[in-house]
Amino acid sequence: FDEAGQTLVPVDAVEMTAGTDQINPRRLDIEPVSSSHFSSYGASLTAPGTWTLTVTAVQGGQTSTYTIEVPVR
Repeated sequence: FDEAGQTLVPVDAVEMTAGTDQINPRRLDIEPVSSSHFSSYGASLTAPGTWTLTVTAVQGGQTSTYTIEVPVR
């Protein structure tokens, strides 16, 4: 999304990793749905704990990184 969170903006490349305190981050397979929408189908977060998902996107030569924590029971 743009800085106002209103409009989807295309990106040039995306990478996503997932890991926990006990599991080193591993790269997840992602598939483009459109130029501004990517999905990771079949990602398996099987171990309980707090998983950290990190998404790195490149747009016009600028790299942005976003992190979210997902609790898994």
